[in-house]
Amino acid sequence: MSSLKIQNICKSYESLSILKNINIEIESGDFLVLVGPSGCGKSTLLNMIAGLDEISSGDIVIDEAVVNRFHPSERDIAMVFQSYALYPNMTVRDNIAFGMKIRKVPKDQQDKAVAEVADMLQIAHLLNRKPGHLSGGQRQRVAMGRALVRDPKIFLFDEPLSNLDAKLRVDMRTEIKKLHQRLQATIVYVTHDQIEAMTLATKIAVMKDGVLQQLGAPRDIYYEPANTFVATFMGSPSMNLVSARIASNDGQLYAQVNSGSGQYALPIAQKLAPRLTPYIGENVTLGIRPEDIVEKDDTTRLSETVVEVSCRVEVVEPTGPDTIAVVQFNDQEVSARCKAVSAVESNTTAEFAINMSHVHFFDSTTQARI
Repeated sequence: MSSLKIQNICKSYESLSILKNINIEIESGDFLVLVGPSGCGKSTLLNMIAGLDEISSGDIVIDEAVVNRFHPSERDIAMVFQSYALYPNMTVRDNIAFGMKIRKVPKDQQDKAVAEVADMLQIAHLLNRKPGHLSGGQRQRVAMGRALVRDPKIFLFDEPLSNLDAKLRVDMRTEIKKLHQRLQATIVYVTHDQIEAMTLATKIAVMKDGVLQQLGAPRDIYYEPANTFVATFMGSPSMNLVSARIASNDGQLYAQVNSGSGQYALPIAQKLAPRLTPYIGENVTLGIRPEDIVEKDDTTRLSETVVEVSCRVEVVEPTGPDTIAVVQFNDQEVSARCKAVSAVESNTTAEFAINMSHVHFFDSTTQARI
């Protein structure tokens, strides 16, 4: 497998700028997920890596070779499309072997490769069927099989699971994860689903409006978001953002917020104090993950600096493994993640606990992480 460098890539159509100075580097065997809302440029970037779209400026480098002017067939890349792109008049066997036939691979090698891939993807019993007789998940496996027999330098996946139902998406996500672990392949994967990104990636590139917002390991993206966009895009429910004012009293910093039941001075953990000292007396944006707001009697899930607050509960949403409570805090709605069997009820006031050791602070003007 191969390394990939995306260096200062820009893409524009006349006066319309699609991608703006994108820089991404991954090593051999990495699983890079490009994630972001529709229209952010992630599929355009994938097509430029594949050679299906021209680069306005910058370089695509595969194994230290600049491939900007290479034809797609010369880049040794296999792509799995959202639409599967299977030939309806061909059997599964012929669909998988089609690329090898074009390259005039000997028949015995074709048969061996098809058999190995079909066994790996558990579709050996489907080899004589045509795509019209397959389910969505089976078609996706065939599309993946056609890519796998290539043994390419890099695999590209363009939202491959978006046409599947919820359960099948989870099943196929697991299969792709197993496949990567088995092959140690270099993969670039496009999705707008942040759960897919978190579960599959070794590295995530979060994009917005053609600009790379943050590149890092899933844990870094989730626990150390670069700005408010990344903070709210990654996570379900998304991070709560509330306005706060930094204050100091006897060396202890506080985040002052308003609530329907009064004003709270939330003590800031000492490990966060050095970064916030320059903001004393100024307004900032306080970010709190839903899992860091729990019921008062469930503080065993929290640690270190815990603050108790009283909030009115607007909506309770049982999800099975836990319960999401939408509550009024700082004169706005925020989400709290409660126990599966929760005593919290809608249209009542309840006591909650906030883990101030895990909160995030962002500059109110730039929206960048403090």
